[in-house]
Amino acid sequence: MKRIELRGVIVSGNYDGDWADQYIQRGIFTPESRVRKAFAEADDDVELYINSQGGSIFAGNEIVNVIQAFRATGRKVEITVGALAASMAAIIVSNSDASDVKVHQNSRIMFHGALMLTEGGAGAHEDSASLLASINQQVIDKLTGKNPDMSDEIKGWFEEGRAGWLSAQQAVDMGIAGAIIGEDADAAPKVSKDAAQAMLENGGIDIAAFDFEPPKADAGYTATEDIATNGAFVTLAEYETLKARLSGLQSAKDKEIAALKDDLAKAEDRFTGEKIAAEKMIDDLKAEQAKLKADLEAVKTDLSAAKSESEKAIADLAAERERRKTAEARHAALVGGVLRAEDGEPDNLTWPDVSQRLGYAEAKKRYPDLYAQYGEQMKSKGKTR
Repeated sequence: MKRIELRGVIVSGNYDGDWADQYIQRGIFTPESRVRKAFAEADDDVELYINSQGGSIFAGNEIVNVIQAFRATGRKVEITVGALAASMAAIIVSNSDASDVKVHQNSRIMFHGALMLTEGGAGAHEDSASLLASINQQVIDKLTGKNPDMSDEIKGWFEEGRAGWLSAQQAVDMGIAGAIIGEDADAAPKVSKDAAQAMLENGGIDIAAFDFEPPKADAGYTATEDIATNGAFVTLAEYETLKARLSGLQSAKDKEIAALKDDLAKAEDRFTGEKIAAEKMIDDLKAEQAKLKADLEAVKTDLSAAKSESEKAIADLAAERERRKTAEARHAALVGGVLRAEDGEPDNLTWPDVSQRLGYAEAKKRYPDLYAQYGEQMKSKGKTR
């Protein structure tokens, strides 16, 4: 038979983290997820050892559901109550048949009304009151079903500020337990103020279940049998102080979350605006790029046409230069009055014409034959006279 232990305050799986291991090992609290995991890994009958001040109603009901589902498979779940099964822990015990429950000689079982904190107006408090009444009535019906003749007394346990404490024998007499173990159980887990403070800072756990009134002497046993707190449990005043601090921390967290959400919304708005601006800039750049590309193609076309025109103009200019050079040469020859023989000089050149046009010295230099011929002619004319 596998043994699963439920010690300390019953909390939700939200507090099942590495930071919580030290408190779970010390029996300060137990997340319902740890119990659920242990049952899931069990391949045989289970002994559930409970030594708990109670805790979260919803986490405790999840444990009740796990136990019922496990029993539905045909396997047994025997419950052993240690020194204390109070509040939600008592409800877990009462949801089993008495034959499956054993209590120690010094075990104490306590029932009381559910409690919760509510923020808001009258409507919110009315809704909370309705919920608490429904939760309380479910437990009252369970207990009165086992003890119809104790109906009024049981209802009294769930009145505000009251509780019903049961000794081991009273639990057996009421049909909550089936047998008493003769030896005493280990003391209920004790929580110091420092430990409570650490848990509050680490996990924000509501430690209402740590605060208990010891049973009155008229409950059927003497004050020497009371559950000794030895100053280890958190007092109501200390609890209220810690609860107020928790509320303040939660309020600060809520404000921080609201501020972060507001910052996120503003950032999203800025991002949307910047995105729209960036998309417009991209579109403008694309349009500008397309325009520049079209302009470039036009410039290329113009340059190509200009190049062709330039090449034609250069060719025309070269031809014109050649024509002009030829014309200038011919013009110079004409202006000089004589053409060279290689250019087609006339055969009837005379010295007077050449000397008149070129000058005496140049004509003598270029046409010595005409000069000599003219000289002979002049001599001949002189002799004939």
